[in-house]
Amino acid sequence: MPTPLQALTSSTDLSAGYKNISSQISAFQAYTAVSTASKDVDSTQGNSDAQSAGNIATGLNQIAKEQKRFQRNVPTSYNELVKLIGKTSGNGSATTKELRKILLQTALKMEPYVNQIVKEQALKLLGCSQQQTYQGINQYQINQIPSLSLLTGATAGIYVKLEDIDFNKVLKIKPTSLIGKAYYDAIRLKPLTVYKNYKGPKPFPMNYELWDRTQSPTRTYKDEFEVFYNGGGSKQRIFDISYVKQDSLGNSGDFFRVFLINREDAPTGSTINKLAFSAQTISKSLSDYYQSIKIFEAKSFAGTLLNLLVGTLSSGLSITQIEKQTKLALIINRIFGRCESGESEIGVSGVAKVSEVDVDDNEFFDFDQIDLKNIDTITNNIKQNVVEFEECGNVKFPVDNNSILTQLGNLDEVIEDLSIEEQVQEIENILDSIPNTINQTTQSINFTNPFNQNVLQKIPEALAYTVLNPKVLLPIFTFKQLLETQVLGFANQLITSGNTVINVVNGLVQSANTINQLANPIINDGVDFARKLRQFIFGVIGAIAEKFLEVLFGILKKNLLNLIRVILGDIAKTTKDIRIRKIQALLDAGEFLVTAFVTVRNYRECKNLIGQIQKILKLISRQIPNTTPISKGLIGLANYLPGVSPERATINAIEIAQKFGLPTGALADGQPNKMIFYQLATQRGLKFEEASNGVVDIGVDPIQTAAAGGIPILVGKNR
Repeated sequence: MPTPLQALTSSTDLSAGYKNISSQISAFQAYTAVSTASKDVDSTQGNSDAQSAGNIATGLNQIAKEQKRFQRNVPTSYNELVKLIGKTSGNGSATTKELRKILLQTALKMEPYVNQIVKEQALKLLGCSQQQTYQGINQYQINQIPSLSLLTGATAGIYVKLEDIDFNKVLKIKPTSLIGKAYYDAIRLKPLTVYKNYKGPKPFPMNYELWDRTQSPTRTYKDEFEVFYNGGGSKQRIFDISYVKQDSLGNSGDFFRVFLINREDAPTGSTINKLAFSAQTISKSLSDYYQSIKIFEAKSFAGTLLNLLVGTLSSGLSITQIEKQTKLALIINRIFGRCESGESEIGVSGVAKVSEVDVDDNEFFDFDQIDLKNIDTITNNIKQNVVEFEECGNVKFPVDNNSILTQLGNLDEVIEDLSIEEQVQEIENILDSIPNTINQTTQSINFTNPFNQNVLQKIPEALAYTVLNPKVLLPIFTFKQLLETQVLGFANQLITSGNTVINVVNGLVQSANTINQLANPIINDGVDFARKLRQFIFGVIGAIAEKFLEVLFGILKKNLLNLIRVILGDIAKTTKDIRIRKIQALLDAGEFLVTAFVTVRNYRECKNLIGQIQKILKLISRQIPNTTPISKGLIGLANYLPGVSPERATINAIEIAQKFGLPTGALADGQPNKMIFYQLATQRGLKFEEASNGVVDIGVDPIQTAAAGGIPILVGKNR
């Protein structure tokens, strides 16, 4: 069936592509509703009380109404898929909450996947090969002093600036406070034997431990626990750590002093050739560390989600702090909108115009006047403990953040012992309490639907934001500092040892060149972090986006199959008898058929994603497998066409009528639109006339025959 979407492959306007898909789905829904209603009319013999059995979706007038909101909030493939799912499932609260549950479960189940992605992106950021080694403090040095905090000299420990790994200033909050209970992975340490980097099953609460270090300056982890910090995989020691107010150069500030410790099987002695540390690699230590922690917890994810929705964790912050957090959230949303199609495509405009912009383009991190106005509005709402939505006429609704914080605090560490399904239920209980509380004071407005719609948009954003926490960033900045201070000197040493190690030298120099670009980044806030460590943040958020898009696409695919099943059934009834069984087989194997036709290489390739959705929509126009042609001797190529269908013709007419602004939905009293009945009757009448009296004249085209060297070229014409 010819549609305007056939030109999508060459179009760069992805927003228009999604609108065309939405329009075609509307036509499908209008047709299926009329088809179902026509069967009811037949069964009731024209009873005027006969009602449509399905809900007819709105036409393009609704899309035009939504355009203002699209321009205000940057549309992404994620947003568009959510809307298409709502369109094909119904936008009722039950549908929205079911999708909410699926997306929350997806987010929490993603922790092991995100853990692996963080490690991979950290190595890419550092420019390390899998074999990049390092030398730490050996047992001989450890035995000489009672505490590593007594070591002196420029190489005695690595100084990581606290602000670099804690740009949101989380570690300034007490873990036992209401907000702290939502942020931290624990509010106290249990005996070390319960943690997986020692003997137990639990991930180590490193965010709490980092806060605890700040409460005891210069006192190291080993000073307190009598053991070094071990990795979760090998159970080998990795580092010791303390909090200090001055770095090795005498600069004042807040620093974590990290002492990298040699593994137990590393060489010992006061003078060891650095080439001997072949088993002590940055890759292995990163992997060990990330296996010892949980990248994010259900509780911290829930807190971040609620903060993005109603400012639960930020209401007590300054205007400047809230603005910085809001700007980072906007950048994360932009990265979710970044498309991939060969070269990088980043959609940053209000109409999702995709331009090929390199990740190094700093304009990606800038804010225009509209952005700043929206940021100012969000910031003021958070300070006032209110929330507003366009769907509710921009009325400001009060939010009881103390109640929300209390509910989060009651979860404490208990939530981490629940199953993912139980964790989701606890989060949903808090989410449902917000509109329920608001409705008690604003009875005239149904707040549930716009609030839950906003939840759907914020879930992936909250997950990405939650990942960017101090414990995740600590080893990245630690090894960055290590490479800055040691790699170039190490490489220069190796050059003197001859050509036998030239490959190692080249690898180290490459790492040094890469890490030199990150030297002294001075992270002032979240946007600064995203700008200066863009490779890392783009890689992590891109991988998260890929997973969410995969889940949404799977849901939409099933919905579309159910929608077109009615249409395919009608086509089967009006097609020649010999094809009926084949079409019925197609219906029975619909999922397999779509899987065969639809192959998404990368869910972030926006054009490819739109193209695959359109493939599903074109299923009703697919040639039936193994159809016997009318006459291969006369019109061999005709077998590749699906044939004329009154049902498809009716859908085309509905879609064109919508573009002219004609109503195609049900009437105000709920009765089906009789103009669509008329259109269907007309198309079926034409099809019947063609089948009964239509003929095709066949002849030899003299011009083409002459061009083919006398080989007869047959052509035909209907009459």
